[in-house]
Amino acid sequence: MKKSFQINRFVRSALPQDAKMIRPENPKRAKAIQMEDLDGDGKYEIIVTYELQGEMYAMVLKEDGGKWYKLTIKGSGYGINYMDFADITGSGKKDLLVGWQIGSIWGEMDLYTWEKNTMKKIANGLSYSKAEIFQISEDEPIELGLWSHITGDVYDIQLVHWDGRKLTHVRDSREYYTERVIPYYEEKVKEVPQDPHYWYYFADAQINGGIPKEALKSIVKGMSFKKPYPSRGEFLALRKKAIRSLI
Repeated sequence: MKKSFQINRFVRSALPQDAKMIRPENPKRAKAIQMEDLDGDGKYEIIVTYELQGEMYAMVLKEDGGKWYKLTIKGSGYGINYMDFADITGSGKKDLLVGWQIGSIWGEMDLYTWEKNTMKKIANGLSYSKAEIFQISEDEPIELGLWSHITGDVYDIQLVHWDGRKLTHVRDSREYYTERVIPYYEEKVKEVPQDPHYWYYFADAQINGGIPKEALKSIVKGMSFKKPYPSRGEFLALRKKAIRSLI
């Protein structure tokens, strides 16, 4: 408790006057003051998120040789939707992911990595409504799932990873769909079984997850309604996609 109080007091003394600390909304474990080794030297940096005169900021406090240095990142929007740490670049040290709230259901994510005593921005303005870090196993690269709102509780989903130079789409996303997306839509069709558009996106997730036979069953269910939404034509196109996946 005493150490926590001391860190809190130290951080407040480092912030600009009138700054107000803000806890990122996601993931749920995030705090206004967080500690992570961003440069790989075995010592924790302190990362604090705050608002000042309507602007959003993240500050990294770095100790070197008994002295503390400040690195300030200015964001966009009106809130801080997301902050997490993961070795996205595969460099062996944690990178910083920070998402700025720019709309009621929209955020823009920036990605930073430690380089030459500063936080270098290596990706910016990634649009999303929900975001999460995903890793199949410790031997596999870390991936970033970006869920963009379409309608209701339906999302367009992009899975990206670092290719050595930039973020790029993951070619084989079956594991992600199996572990994250299919269970999500499975719950939706259980909650609202009479809503055909959940069956459509459930079927699409099943195709992407490598189970097109199950997708065909979901498509039949979705098309059984008098006025399917999306349209009958879109369901038929999805059925063709499922059939192609069987070959």
